[in-house]
Amino acid sequence: MSNQNKMIGLSTFIGLTMALCATVRSIPTLAAAGWTLVTYIIFAVVFFAAPIAFISGELSTMLPQEGGPQLWVKTALGNKWGFVVAWLLWVQMFPGMVMVASTLGPLLGNTFGNVALGNNHWFILGCILIIYWIITFLNLKFDMAKVGGNIGVWLGVYIPVLVIFI
Repeated sequence: MSNQNKMIGLSTFIGLTMALCATVRSIPTLAAAGWTLVTYIIFAVVFFAAPIAFISGELSTMLPQEGGPQLWVKTALGNKWGFVVAWLLWVQMFPGMVMVASTLGPLLGNTFGNVALGNNHWFILGCILIIYWIITFLNLKFDMAKVGGNIGVWLGVYIPVLVIFI
């Protein structure tokens, strides 16, 4: 463990959250809810995101060592439950990252004017596997959370959404 704190900024955090929630592929589904979606989002922020943020802020201040939720639970409930939390966090990230990677196939298909290719499940699966392994190897060398949050969200969410609206 190094003495230097590794922190992500607010824009990186927002970018990572946006990449999981508002991908180009999910925008039509979200739009189908119409203005009711705003009520759902406010409800989720007030009753889920804000309490979790407050709890995480308090626990990370009390236990500033590396480890996050795994460390917090291990300190409170022991090694077994700390391991369970680490495992569950890793397992839940897998489908989240697959969901993010699944946007590339339709994006490439639409970019090259081949909608059928973008809707082909084998092509999307290939894109998911390629992106997943590229990110895995890049994570061995770089802090991809910062890269993904700072640059990736602009290339994968903000700019495509602006192009769609324009």
